[in-house]
Amino acid sequence: MLNKAQANNPALAAVADIPGILPLAGGLAIWANGKIIAGIGVGGAPGGDKDEACARAGLNKIQDRLPKKKDQ
Repeated sequence: MLNKAQANNPALAAVADIPGILPLAGGLAIWANGKIIAGIGVGGAPGGDKDEACARAGLNKIQDRLPKKKDQ
């Protein structure tokens, strides 16, 4: 999914040039009230797509406990 995101947004490739940053699949932003409040990352599966699917499953389990904007 990371490669797909980079293909759709060439500017994202520049993230790889930021010192101390290692862009890998398996991470997702956690949103609450319309803002990113945290992140969740999973690693170790044989493929970033599987890592990201695991992170998504975990996030889906807690999504209903996160505050939402009143207009959502």
